[in-house]
Amino acid sequence: MRKFWVLGLTLVFALAAGTTHAADKKGGKKEDTAGKDKEMADKKDATGTQGTWTGPLTVKPKDSGKDVVCAMISKKKGEKEAILKLEATGDIAKEIDEIRKKGVGVKVSGTLTDDTIKVTKVEEYVKMKK
Repeated sequence: MRKFWVLGLTLVFALAAGTTHAADKKGGKKEDTAGKDKEMADKKDATGTQGTWTGPLTVKPKDSGKDVVCAMISKKKGEKEAILKLEATGDIAKEIDEIRKKGVGVKVSGTLTDDTIKVTKVEEYVKMKK
């Protein structure tokens, strides 16, 4: 199973690098991120970064705490793909688990600290194809 994940992630990164390289060759427009760094820094508070993340859900990591419901694979524009643990209790935890069982993506809002999001809001997320 581990070999499958490694092979899958390697394939995803190779494809992503290829499409980025192709856009650069075509003279793709570079995104100006100078103001975004300051904007993101303003959203940080003493406990972490407030925000919203989207992506598919995965099973709960073995090394996670008792309030961690599952994990998600998230990639924000201009950032690397990350596996983030979702921490929730009560109704929000139940809702996350139900969405994971459906096999659809999720959109979560909350506070990110290290690799864990303390979830305050959750909803199903289906990316529309163009």
